[in-house]
Amino acid sequence: MIPRSSVMRRFAPRLLLVTGLVLAAGLTFMPRPAHAYFFPTPVFVCPTFTNHGNRFSTIQAAINHSSNPEIIYIFSGTYYEHLHIDGLNGESSTNVQLVGLGNVTVDGDGDGIVLSIGSYGNTGYTVSLLNIEITGGYSASGSYGAGGIWNYGNLTLKSGTDVTDNDGDWGGGVSNSGTTSSLTMTGNSEIEGNTAYTNGGGIFNQGTVTMRNSSEVINNLADNNGGGILNGSGTVTLDDSSTIYDNQADTDGGGIYNDATVSLYSPSAVYANNPDNCVNC
Repeated sequence: MIPRSSVMRRFAPRLLLVTGLVLAAGLTFMPRPAHAYFFPTPVFVCPTFTNHGNRFSTIQAAINHSSNPEIIYIFSGTYYEHLHIDGLNGESSTNVQLVGLGNVTVDGDGDGIVLSIGSYGNTGYTVSLLNIEITGGYSASGSYGAGGIWNYGNLTLKSGTDVTDNDGDWGGGVSNSGTTSSLTMTGNSEIEGNTAYTNGGGIFNQGTVTMRNSSEVINNLADNNGGGILNGSGTVTLDDSSTIYDNQADTDGGGIYNDATVSLYSPSAVYANNPDNCVNC
């Protein structure tokens, strides 16, 4: 083993030479900003946990703990919760990623909206769901409320995410409310088997909806218009083999009822909807 003193004697002149050249060039050593080392803090949820540190027994408790940004890993189980992501820790904007590990279901148990993101005038929230089922949501007829998800922020449904078997007034599956809201479906995510008592069985949209990577809106029902999607004042884009099919509206627009802009890129398709595939498209 070479003695440390020998190593220092060998390299010290070179270090002094490099330092001298840097100073002669008018350069200074600047520390890297602290934020350059910032990574999202992982948080874990399991029904058997006791709330402590970064471990929680409920998803809402983990959300309330959130810093910005946050990744919340959820272990297998059915969580009977109504989740709210709005005004966390006094923040006007938050980035939250919910990641299901195994079979994860969030069930509203027929007693309210399952997931609410932001609120009117409070839209700076970015949320993504991976491998999570949202089900059992409910808003009464005449309430204008969503069933599964009420979104005023930026929501992404990723692979393995299914919004299913929810009942709402406007947007049985998802209400994408407000002109700045955005909903992105990707990686085979699905909105299926939802019911709207008025419009938008699968989705009611006022902002931006983008469907990619074989995502699907299927087998939804609206008692009025837009069995799959009611596009009220926003834009709907289908790309990368995404599909809207087997939806039904009791009045018009079994697949899509459109009052604004719809863009369809092949081989995506809107088909086999009742009584029609797309009104005003």
